[in-house]
Amino acid sequence: MSLQASLILRSYLAMLAGIALAAKLKDRGAEFVAAPGFGATPVAAAGQLLSAFGGSKAVYEKVSPFLKGVIAREVLLVGEEPEKATLLKTTGNFLMASLMELNFGTVAHSDSVRMTTGVYVPGKDQTPWSGLDLAFKDVGHDVDCAARASVRLEVANTALEHLRRAKEYLERNRGRRLDSSSLYGRTRDWIL
Repeated sequence: MSLQASLILRSYLAMLAGIALAAKLKDRGAEFVAAPGFGATPVAAAGQLLSAFGGSKAVYEKVSPFLKGVIAREVLLVGEEPEKATLLKTTGNFLMASLMELNFGTVAHSDSVRMTTGVYVPGKDQTPWSGLDLAFKDVGHDVDCAARASVRLEVANTALEHLRRAKEYLERNRGRRLDSSSLYGRTRDWIL
């Protein structure tokens, strides 16, 4: 059976769901590849995401003109299996959440800018740099993956709790979307 179609996923899909989807598509003559991007909204708008690509070389050759230099500054080829790109994205999300929670290095500077310029609570019609809901989902995936391997990620669990508190605040105060950096406000309220 020749390859007739490809499904390219640019957003996050849970690794096990991606493996199951790839098998179903292959049975129907199609191919699934994962190409998640790394970067906040302003980075995406500028076409400067870092992208991971997991899938066949044949599909990569077809779509590469639309990746590097268009939506991504660079593409990391991680292998033929789509789940490898998903694993890299999950690992990256965990590292970012951990660095945010620890307020470490250049992440501390970025978060400071986000907090002091109002990015953490953008205007009613503005998009957050890195949405709270997206961070909550991503860190939740990290915690779930670790739990399936009987591992507890303490810093991710702490970050998830702070994101949950920020999400509760959002639900009580409808009207604006929050940035993932809003977890700091929830941490401050929790300490006080």
